[in-house]
Amino acid sequence: MEVLIVGAGPAGLTAATVLGRQLRRVLVVDAGAPRNRGVGESHMLLTRDGADPAEILRIGRAEAAAYPGVELRRGVVESVTGAAGAFTAIVSGRPVTAALVLLAGGQADQVTGPPGLADRWGRGVYHCGYCHGHESAGLPLGVLATRPQDAVLARYLADRFSDDVVLFTGGSIALDEAARALLDAGGVRVTAEPVTRISGAEPELVVELAGAPPVPRARLFHRPEATQASPLAARLGCEIDPGWATVLVDPRQESSVPGVFAAGDCAQLRGLPAPAGFIAAGAGDAQRAAVWLESALFAASLGAGWPGADRPGAG
Repeated sequence: MEVLIVGAGPAGLTAATVLGRQLRRVLVVDAGAPRNRGVGESHMLLTRDGADPAEILRIGRAEAAAYPGVELRRGVVESVTGAAGAFTAIVSGRPVTAALVLLAGGQADQVTGPPGLADRWGRGVYHCGYCHGHESAGLPLGVLATRPQDAVLARYLADRFSDDVVLFTGGSIALDEAARALLDAGGVRVTAEPVTRISGAEPELVVELAGAPPVPRARLFHRPEATQASPLAARLGCEIDPGWATVLVDPRQESSVPGVFAAGDCAQLRGLPAPAGFIAAGAGDAQRAAVWLESALFAASLGAGWPGADRPGAG
């Protein structure tokens, strides 16, 4: 194989399609657990606004697989060793060689918290105000905080979508004076009692509290901690942003490891304060990555060497 792509979400399939059109030999490996598998609708994707994410992936797989050089394989990439031009991966126990690697396995949300939260993830409990705020307009909303910065999310929802927003801090999230002033200015109520359970169903969710009456909400927003869905980036030695757990990449989508590129939810352009996390953004980044992967393959065929060959310690 010329390129190994880890992950068959919108990013991985976009890159595979671009490379397939250049008559490259590409292997796309996916474990079959997309990050948004619990969500029924995707938004802000041209011609597909409101579409089922599973249907988007079905169409994407069919389009990528239509190119003879693209192979889609269900499995797990257990390890990747070697260097640009000569990587060896173990895919579900079998060795695969590739000149270059694209990490596109996304992230995994660590949805813990009170009982009932994980059961409603993507079905009444959402992570993104941009993605799910429009359908929340005019409804009573809640934000289950995991960090002080979630005060900004609550204030944003109050600014854009609802005049009835409650921030649940659970008694363990400390808000400074600036955060409280921000919330007060937006009319956001703060409830500090521990959340014991999430019950009911959208649009009649109930946030049950310890020592206080339950609070009914139509929808909840919650931003859990996220990790790389695959451990490969860390094992390869890629530089990872400590705050967002994303692979830091340059404008070509190449990581700090020569020959290893990254795109989609798992990646973040070095210098940006946060990753975008949208389907369209991830696909766009993957298209950019594929163009530079193709450029690297073409340059190597002309004898120009592989990416990073001139870096100290490369080779």
